[in-house]
Amino acid sequence: MSRIRGALASLAVLATCWALPAHAQDVAVTGGTVIDATGRAPIPNGVVLIRDGRITAVGPAASVTIPANATRIDARNGFVIPGLMDANLHLYLNGDLETLIRYEGRYHEIIIEAAQIALRAGLTTVFDTWGPARAADPGAR
Repeated sequence: MSRIRGALASLAVLATCWALPAHAQDVAVTGGTVIDATGRAPIPNGVVLIRDGRITAVGPAASVTIPANATRIDARNGFVIPGLMDANLHLYLNGDLETLIRYEGRYHEIIIEAAQIALRAGLTTVFDTWGPARAADPGAR
């Protein structure tokens, strides 16, 4: 259950940041355990301050000043981590003949759905190392 809450907190951060207007906006992700992936110790009750789409401060709640107008995202009982990367992902893996025929010309629909699922799981960067080939043009030689 804790993993689900953590994933939901990550999604809330992403969804809130995408929904914000393009002009100056402050977002504070508060209360979660911040793991910055640098090897430093996790920061319990941490704050990540985002200004205009860029992280401007990270630290314990007592040391980060949150602007009064900031949108606050409560990450209590969750973790705040950098986006994850998967360098060997297959957004379209089902290569059986029936599926290839059924979705021919529409593989992108499956790939888009798979990318959305990957994002919901916390992957912000993926490298697809395989995918279905286009059907051969019978007139080409």
